[in-house]
Amino acid sequence: MLSVRQRPNVWSAVIVSNQSTDVAYVLGAEGMDRRAAAIREEQERDELRRSRIDGLTSVTATAEERIRRWEDLHALALPRAANHKLVAVIARDTTLSVEQVQEEQQRRANPVASTQE
Repeated sequence: MLSVRQRPNVWSAVIVSNQSTDVAYVLGAEGMDRRAAAIREEQERDELRRSRIDGLTSVTATAEERIRRWEDLHALALPRAANHKLVAVIARDTTLSVEQVQEEQQRRANPVASTQE
């Protein structure tokens, strides 16, 4: 059962029953606006994350760009060791071959040599 009382510009609800099926919240205009804003923000974050994940496999992006996007998304750096377990994960997530990821590792390890080629 739900008992409702009015305060100036705000409706509030008092839950009388503790059964989960009887739980109801009347948030009022201000509470509903905050809740709607929070839901919109969450949806925007989810869409941005999906977009960033889609960018990992973009055929128009170079291997370097895909790996940088992966690093940004996961807040991790490309490991330096060629046999590191993350190399295979990065390759899978970016639809690159392990060899392409290892080539990027080598390019980063020798930045001067790769710019002089």
